[in-house]
Amino acid sequence: MQAKTLSLNYAFLREVVRGCEENPKIEEIRILDLYGEGFNPVLVFNAEKRRRDMHADPDLARYRELVTWADKLVFIYPLFWGRPPAMLLGFIDRMFAAGFAYRDKGGLFPEGLLKGKSVVCVSTMKGPARYPLLWLHNAHKIIMRRALFRFVGIKKVKFFEFGRMESPKGRQKEKLRKVYRYFRTVAR
Repeated sequence: MQAKTLSLNYAFLREVVRGCEENPKIEEIRILDLYGEGFNPVLVFNAEKRRRDMHADPDLARYRELVTWADKLVFIYPLFWGRPPAMLLGFIDRMFAAGFAYRDKGGLFPEGLLKGKSVVCVSTMKGPARYPLLWLHNAHKIIMRRALFRFVGIKKVKFFEFGRMESPKGRQKEKLRKVYRYFRTVAR
């Protein structure tokens, strides 16, 4: 990892890494920092880039290799307006394409091509932790779990949603320890 300004989400990443390094069941981790790499989240279709060819976009070959390699995908992000930031949504739009993440079968649902993987989503927000549930009817979890991960064949999805993260009484250290403990003991 390169030196970074310590943000709250970066602190969560450090605890994920620390937990994984202390977990004898985890052999290797790889980190993808979309911002640090200058990932372009803009989905473009034109004469050179066609939707049907997204699964083979050479600009995304390294990212496809990382997703294919991983047993467990971990996403760490803030919630903005009740949903993941545009950078992550752009990554999802570009990466989870037909021919790579799913295959149309002609029926109501496609065949998910990422079966056997699991996902952990660690999200932070300024507002109360119950805000997404009570006010937005869990829209964030529905989008991530049902509309994305189940669609591509990933059934095991765990969420850590932490609210009041900008509050001096937000219990940030306790929340960081919770994520660390999970990754220190989780099976691959």
